[in-house]
Formats: sequence, structure tokens, C-alpha cells
Amino acid sequence: MEQRTRGLLTRRIELLPDGDQRQMKRFLRALMAFLILQVLVFSALTVIQTLRDSGNYWGASIDKHRRLEEAPSPRMILIGGSGVALGIDSEVLKQITGYNPINMSLAAGLGPEFMLGEVVEDLREGDLVVVVLSYEALLGNTANRCILGLLHSNPGAIRYVSDPLKLSAMYFSHFGNQLRNAPRAAWELLIGSLGLRTPTPGELRWRRSSFNIYGDVIYERVHSPDLVEQYYRFPEMSDEYPGNVIDLLNDFQSICRSRGATAVLSYAAIPDSTYSLNHILIERLHMKLENELRMDIIDLPARMALPYEFFSDTHYHLTREGAAERSRILAKSILVWHGGRSVSRGS
Repeated sequence: MEQRTRGLLTRRIELLPDGDQRQMKRFLRALMAFLILQVLVFSALTVIQTLRDSGNYWGASIDKHRRLEEAPSPRMILIGGSGVALGIDSEVLKQITGYNPINMSLAAGLGPEFMLGEVVEDLREGDLVVVVLSYEALLGNTANRCILGLLHSNPGAIRYVSDPLKLSAMYFSHFGNQLRNAPRAAWELLIGSLGLRTPTPGELRWRRSSFNIYGDVIYERVHSPDLVEQYYRFPEMSDEYPGNVIDLLNDFQSICRSRGATAVLSYAAIPDSTYSLNHILIERLHMKLENELRMDIIDLPARMALPYEFFSDTHYHLTREGAAERSRILAKSILVWHGGRSVSRGS
């Protein structure tokens, strides 16, 4: 087919007068050189950003996947957004439940489809998958350009992307920004590799080095009333949501069961004031999930409504103290669901 197309193009050029033939051939050679140059520039920018970004927050994806491949059974895989990355103390979970935690969570902006899909290849018999989606992820589409940031840091994660064409369109729409940011990216890579710049305390929280071996962010964080909205209103249910997410979770549960694993749902931790403001909506959501979801819900929304002072800089990000308390509550819920005994003592 390609040879036929090339032959047809050549014959059409040959039908042109000699002068026009030479101009057309020069134009085609220039066009080919331009396209090759664009590919080379795009590839160079991608390499520069990957080298620069491998140590940032998204770079933790590399370490999380390594632990997902290597952690011994019995395993508890935690899936969620940044509220789980900055809201779980895996040591507490391990001590109480006996499971080896693997916190795969990074950001709600990756979307539930990506977050669930990236663990499927490494599911094992006996795995417990705890899904903790934000209320926004249950009630709407949270997937956004976060995936580009993750892929710059961990290009291998592209195999978990379900729609490559959509991703390609996103990449090319982002090309102008990449081109403008290229000099800064190269400069930051240079001064970072030479140790000429010290990250600020705020930047340190969003580094790959801020995560522990389980995948929890352990950088110190304190309650900041000027950053945490005390009364945050969630979006209403719609014709599409949470139905779309329920279908996705049910499909994921089927995959888990086919591999001898089990998925359960736990509610996101939110300030008690935000829960009070949204409690009617949350109860309606809970009833719909109970009726349509084919995975166990191991806690009630009210149980994950924690004191406002436990939240650091958003209505999902917990302080270290808040993360420990939330993990104790989650661990007890798992024990109740599991029949009251730690897996290390038998089920």
C-alpha cells in the first residue's frame, strides 16, 4: 500500500513541467526534513523533562511499581488520590492488620480508570485492594493533565493508558508549553545535578524522596487554616456519575476475583465540618453504592469524618497525626470485615 501510494505520488510529480517538478521535490524534501526535526525536538524535550522530573513527586510512581512487583504476601494495595498518598500511615496498617501495605496513590487527576488499571498486571492471589476515591472522583470526571506529568517522570507507565489517541492529542496540545519551558527545564536539570540549588521546604513535600518504602508521603505537614476550606461543598450526582465509576469498580472487582484477589471500598477522610455540610448528598451516594456496587464497603462515610485540625493544606490532605488516626480507623474496619483477626494470625 505504501509503495503504491509513493508510486502514485511520483507519477503525479513526473507529469508536472520540469521546473515545477524541481520545486515540488524541493518542497517535499523540506517538508520531510521539517517533520523529522519536529520529532527530534519533541524527543529531546521529552528526554530533558524525564531526566529533570524523575526525582519529583511523580517519580515516586517508579518506586511504587517496584514495591508492587516485589512486596511479599499477604499484601494490601491502596488505590486513591493524593488524599491517600498524604493520608495513610502504612506502618500503623501493617502493625494492626498484618498485611504488607503498598500505597499506589498519587493524585485524583490521574482518574480512576488509570489508577485501577495500573495494578492489574501485578495482582496476586490473596491480595486485598483497598480503593479510596475522593468524592469528586465518585461524582465526576477528575482525569486531567496529571497523566502528562507522571509520564514525563515514569515513561513506562504509558502501558496503563487506556486511550493512546486521546493521550497523543493531549501531548501535542501541550507541545507549545514544552517548547517554551525547555530552556528552564534544561537549566534546572543542570543546576540540580551540580547541587547548586536547595529545594524550598514547600518543594520538598512534592519530591520523590518524600515517600517512604510503602509509598506514603512522610514529609512533615501541619494544619494550615488559610489553605483548608472548612466547609467545602461537593458536586451533586448526575446522570453519568457515580454510575460510570460504579461500572468501572465492578469491572475491576471481576478482574480481581479472576486472579484470586479481593477489592473493597473505603470512604475518603474529610473534615467533619465538610461532612456536615454535605451529609445528605453523601448518604444518597452511600445508598446508591450499597445497592449497585459489587464490592464490600468496609466503613461508613461518617466514620471517616475527622476533626478539621487533622487536615493540612486541602480537605483531603492529612497531617501526620491525622494520617495515623485515619489509618487506625481503616485498620479496625479491615479487621471487622476480615472477621476480627489479623491476617498474620490466620483468617
